[in-house]
Amino acid sequence: MSNGGKYTARVLYWNSEERQNHEDMGFHPGWSKATDQLEELVATL
Repeated sequence: MSNGGKYTARVLYWNSEERQNHEDMGFHPGWSKATDQLEELVATL
């Protein structure tokens, strides 16, 4: 459920190798899980 709020996160890398390393460690699934948990928490407030 969305109340129209907006959350933007940006990640900057020094180079494409650093970006790939971060992606290989599971950045996207991990970040998605963290934001889903935050959304669940906020809904209880």
